[in-house]
Amino acid sequence: MDIVLGLFFVVIAACIGGFLAKVLKLPSLVGYIVVGIIVGAILPPQFKEVLGLAQIGLILLLFSIGVELSFERLSRYFRIAVFGALIQIVIIALLSYVILSWFGLAPAAALVLSLGFSVSSTAVLVKILADRGETDTIHGEIIVGWLLVQDLAVIPMMIALPFLATSGGNWVGGAIASAIKAVLVILGVILLGKKIVPFLIHTLAGTNSRELLLLASIALALGTAAITSFFGISPALGAFLAGVVISESQ
Repeated sequence: MDIVLGLFFVVIAACIGGFLAKVLKLPSLVGYIVVGIIVGAILPPQFKEVLGLAQIGLILLLFSIGVELSFERLSRYFRIAVFGALIQIVIIALLSYVILSWFGLAPAAALVLSLGFSVSSTAVLVKILADRGETDTIHGEIIVGWLLVQDLAVIPMMIALPFLATSGGNWVGGAIASAIKAVLVILGVILLGKKIVPFLIHTLAGTNSRELLLLASIALALGTAAITSFFGISPALGAFLAGVVISESQ
């Protein structure tokens, strides 16, 4: 019952935040974020379980965006997205590190924060593009590819964090093993998905049951997110890749 009440309070707060944002002629997402911060701070402990639903919503959002894309469409602007995103990450990280160091932060803390500043929120930007109906435009596809590169760049960033926390030990071997594991997991999701998902989708489509297709799609999104999360990769990225795989099988 607590989770139901918690969900009720969150939905009501989201409605109020979205309405106020529209009145102020701001994107509704701004209102959702603001009230989300407020609700997260004041929500009673017995209702905190509902906050876990936010991760599910993020997974399903990225999955739905992935379904609308394909590897062919992403590859159109692959070079622009890769080089642009990498240059942007390096420049922002360096500038942020210099500024944070100038304010007296320790080198390790400044590096971690500067890496965080160098990447964007995929969920926020994709939601804004979807609200504007711009995901199918040239700049929309470039931005989505750019964000995908940023998500992938987070993996080596996370691998590098143990180096900041320890001055000894075989951190190099652990970092290399983690990098190989991440690459293998992503390739496994793509390759196995291209082999298994088309057969599964076509088999379920033969039943003429939309409910089965919907349930299978949700299961695929959550399952892929769980697998990638288990191996230390963003579950939202895993759900996005699952959506792209499904779009390839259509």
